[in-house]
Amino acid sequence: MQVLFYPTFPELELYTIIAVFNHLDYFATLDPEANFDFAVAWQDQTWTDPNPVLDRIAETHLVLNHRCTDISKQKVEAVSRQVCGYDTLIDPLTYQGLCVKKPNENAAERGTIIQCPISREDDQYVYQAHIDTRDAAGLRNEYRVPVVFGEIPCVYLQQKEHHPENAKTVPLNTTLLTADEVFSVEEQKQISQFCETIGMDFGDLDILRDKHSQKMYIIDANKTGGGFGLLNRFKWAVNDRKEAIRQIANLFEAHIRNRL
Repeated sequence: MQVLFYPTFPELELYTIIAVFNHLDYFATLDPEANFDFAVAWQDQTWTDPNPVLDRIAETHLVLNHRCTDISKQKVEAVSRQVCGYDTLIDPLTYQGLCVKKPNENAAERGTIIQCPISREDDQYVYQAHIDTRDAAGLRNEYRVPVVFGEIPCVYLQQKEHHPENAKTVPLNTTLLTADEVFSVEEQKQISQFCETIGMDFGDLDILRDKHSQKMYIIDANKTGGGFGLLNRFKWAVNDRKEAIRQIANLFEAHIRNRL
C-alpha cells in the first residue's frame, strides 16, 4: 500500500501509526499528486483548519480522520455527554471536592489536582471532577483504547502511582487486555459512537472507570496517538508490545481492504 500523509508527516517513531504501517509494510508519500491508495489527514494539533487539498482528495479517496478537526477537552466532554449522557465537567466556583484542572488544548501540559471551590476560573482551562481509579494496592488504573473504524482491537491497562497533585503520571507497567475484559457491550457501542461523532477513524482514547460508581469516562481523544517508541514510555513487556501492534495492524488492514 502507498499512503499519502497530508499536510504533515508523523516524523516521530513513537507514533502508533508508524509501528502499524511498518508492520504492514506500507509506504508513504507526501505528494498529493502521487499515486496512493488512501490518505491520512495528519496534523498533531488540537484544532485543524479546513484543507482544500484534502477536501479534493476525499472526493475520490479514503482520507482517515478527515472529519476529526477538534479534539479539545471541551469537545471531548461535549461528545461524551452526547453519547454517554454524562461527562466530568464541573463548575469549580461551586463544586465541593477534588477536581482536575487541565488546559483545553490536547496534551498541552499535565493536569493538576486541586480542591474546589476556587475563587477565580481560568477560561483557558477545563475543570473535571477527579475520577478515583485506584485499586487495592493504591495504584491508578487507566485505559488507553485504540479504535480502528469504530472497533477496539485491544486495550492497554496502564497502572500508575497515585500522586496527590498531578493527574498524569508515568506508567509503571502496561498490560494487554481484550475489549470484553474491560467494557460491556453497551460501553463498546458508546466508544464506537464517540469516535464516529468526533470523526476519528483511527486513534486512541483515554478512558477511566470510577471505582465507586463503576461509570466509564472518556477523557481524551488522540488522533495521533503513540506508545510504541523505543524509549518504551508505556513500560511494555516485549510480547505484549508485539501482540498489540499485530492486533491493531490486522484490524486496520482488514478495514482498509474492505473499503478500497
